[in-house]
Amino acid sequence: MATGTGSIRKLFCSDLDGTMFPFRGMCDPECLSKLKCMLKANPDVALCYVTGRSLLLALDAIEEHNLPEPDYLITDVGTSIYSKSKRGAWIQDARWRRQLGSVWHENTSQDILDAAVAINGVEIQPRTGQSEFKIGLYVSPKRKTLALRELHRALERLSVPYTLVLSHGADSRVLLDVLPRGASKKRAVKELMGRLGVKAHDAVFAGDSGNDFDLLVSRINNVVVNNASPSLKFRVLRKAAKRATLPTLYLASGRYGCHNGDFVCGVLEGALYFGVFSKTQGAGLRIQIHSVHGLINKSYTDLGRDEDTGGQVVYVVELAKALSRLPEVAQVDLMTRRIDDDMYPAYRKRFEYINRKLKIVRIDCGPKGYIKKTRLWPYLDQYVDNVMEYIKGEGGMPDVIHANYADAGYACTKLSEKTDAVFVFTGHSLGIPKMQKLGVNGKNFAQYDRVFNFSKRLAAEQAAIKKADAVIGSTRDELDNQYSSYRIDTGKFHVIPPGVDTAQFHPPTKPLSQHPHILDAMTRGLDDKRKPIILAASRLERRKNIPKLVEAFCGSRKLRDAANLVVLTRMRSRPGNEQKEIYDRMKKIVRDAGCQGSVAFVGFIDPKIGLGTLYRNAARSRGVFVNPALIEPFGLTLLEASACGLPVVATMYGGPSDIITDGVDGILVDPKSKTQIERALVDVITNRRLWNRLSSNGIKNAARFSWDDAARKEVALFHELLENRSEQGLSFLFGKEARLLR
Repeated sequence: MATGTGSIRKLFCSDLDGTMFPFRGMCDPECLSKLKCMLKANPDVALCYVTGRSLLLALDAIEEHNLPEPDYLITDVGTSIYSKSKRGAWIQDARWRRQLGSVWHENTSQDILDAAVAINGVEIQPRTGQSEFKIGLYVSPKRKTLALRELHRALERLSVPYTLVLSHGADSRVLLDVLPRGASKKRAVKELMGRLGVKAHDAVFAGDSGNDFDLLVSRINNVVVNNASPSLKFRVLRKAAKRATLPTLYLASGRYGCHNGDFVCGVLEGALYFGVFSKTQGAGLRIQIHSVHGLINKSYTDLGRDEDTGGQVVYVVELAKALSRLPEVAQVDLMTRRIDDDMYPAYRKRFEYINRKLKIVRIDCGPKGYIKKTRLWPYLDQYVDNVMEYIKGEGGMPDVIHANYADAGYACTKLSEKTDAVFVFTGHSLGIPKMQKLGVNGKNFAQYDRVFNFSKRLAAEQAAIKKADAVIGSTRDELDNQYSSYRIDTGKFHVIPPGVDTAQFHPPTKPLSQHPHILDAMTRGLDDKRKPIILAASRLERRKNIPKLVEAFCGSRKLRDAANLVVLTRMRSRPGNEQKEIYDRMKKIVRDAGCQGSVAFVGFIDPKIGLGTLYRNAARSRGVFVNPALIEPFGLTLLEASACGLPVVATMYGGPSDIITDGVDGILVDPKSKTQIERALVDVITNRRLWNRLSSNGIKNAARFSWDDAARKEVALFHELLENRSEQGLSFLFGKEARLLR
């Protein structure tokens, strides 16, 4: 028999009669074909049939039902283990045979047959039901109790170490197998696992009957096909609850498009559920992070190209990286839309591998080219269908799906109905608060809806909030001031702040910039480049309120005399209409005030190289970072700037009030008040002691936030949700099975 050489990664075991195929009739051809394809595509998954049949009868069944050819066979209710020779012949495992031979001597089988034939209500099975270490009997249901009692007495008189296994056949008779003590399907499967070096979390067994019972409540992954009797399901559930093996038990029910979960359909469903054909080695969480829109790659090189490629891209990429670093996570797939567009060639690859456990998966959805998120709504059902095809092709269902923004919320609401995954939702920004800021009302709703698809967005957000097992926000303020407009169970809401990449964002360590071209870009056109820099970095959209900052600066003689204003617009060569409108408005404010020599507008800077350098240059100048947004869901840029030692002035509305203590590690202002913005900036720029205090405390405050910490908190939440799901499922199933038994 082959031993563990590293070529076998997982072991997939299944009973035959009543599991792979019905007692009468044939296998479902569609699910059987899918199973064959997956086995063929995964040669490192060993297939083993575990059956009460003899070797010859098992081979007959495989041929009759056109089943996948197995790598191993465990026959005669676990008393024989077979593997294939190089020439294709089936060879019995000698070591397992010797172990059983040490329990029964050569005449034991005949002695048991002679004793059994004399018992009223017991009938000997045909010769094909007998083997060296298996005595096959039929027992009359009417005399079962008396017959078993007499058989026990007879075996005790013979001093035979034995095990009895009861099950039901195609007719009304009870099947009874007498085996050497310790012999069973479970023992044989564990023996095979040991030879192959396969751990419990990489082994799966599917069964349907009483002689599968010990395996079905063991610590390997187990599948009960849907056609199993209600009484067996109930017994398995009850015993698994006592043994604490419920997490490794799955009852097929017809999920994943595997018909109704009967026979081979249930076997395939269980294989997908436990990730038999997944490329992931070992146990651990399988997580999907969905962020449908935007331009997403591992270095987010197009950050700020438009309003769809902002902070959410940083969030999902950095969170995915941090999750993949945790030992309890087996696999992270960052799911997004595939873009086949000559203008964006980096996004046509279907897979972008970031590390051994993390990859970006791009799913076809809608037109080939890049389109904005507001135009994606008609194609999200296609996204859902293609994600399911990807999941089935990968051979493993996710344990967790994490939706980001309303479009992914819509998709994951649908996916949560097709999978057994825990569903968490992060809105990032929500439709109702945006409508309020834009002044949307009953009269102009139709006009705005044509542009922003608010009707679809709000419905998707509400459905995601209702369906999700948890809603993750960055601050408590999100629940109080954003989600308050929706129907939400507040117990679902969990605050998990995002992190700061301290390798990229850290205080200045050298007197001169490591990237002088960035300093040149920041100060180009300024009359006095030695002045402190007031820095703003934001996409140009109305909610960000950057023109108000420009008005406050240009309208203040104190600010113009004391500092320069640098605005990182993140605009590329082809800005959108809203971006161009805001940019032209800011240029007019500067021109009308005659302060062109004090204001610089910087376009795009590589975020991986330039953003930290941008903050540090401003910190060296003893400047200040300002975020004047009308409302800011979190304010990651504030933490990034603070980590670089740059004091911050921020909006008092939204997340900043949760992460900044006013006057201690930053200053909060009313973004609608030019007076408050001006006063705060003047104070920080001109008061050295205040600047030093805010800088020092800001560095300490930012250190409290890390992506690794965020990932650990998310995984702890995922485990809690999965445990709750198991408990709820157990309660439901016990109730359901109890009703069926009455």
